Amino acid sequence: MSELDPFVPAHKIASSEMSHIRMIEMAMKLGKPLILSTGGYFLRDIKRVIDMLGDHPTVVMHCNIAYPAKLTDALKFKELQAMVKGPLGYSDHTYSIDAVPLLYRDSVTVYEKHFN
Repeated sequence: MSELDPFVPAHKIASSEMSHIRMIEMAMKLGKPLILSTGGYFLRDIKRVIDMLGDHPTVVMHCNIAYPAKLTDALKFKELQAMVKGPLGYSDHTYSIDAVPLLYRDSVTVYEKHFN
């Protein structure tokens, strides 16, 4: 990760790495904002990592790890939105190219679109 640090404005923690606490701590020490994907995790697990991050600049990404994804569960998004104090993002794995961005456009700071 440190080899890439000079070339990026932030570091993304993939959903598959969200439970890798030592890696997240190392990324925090680099001092750049983090983008934290949360696909496949329960809200209690996400909260544990968010609490660990404290005031570190972080965008928490709500996402679904299934390909192709169905429209994201709006209830989970609302619960995550209530839990996150900072910016929230949406990682879109659906086939739609317009419906999901419209649903979340007023609620997210970062929008990530996956293509398969």
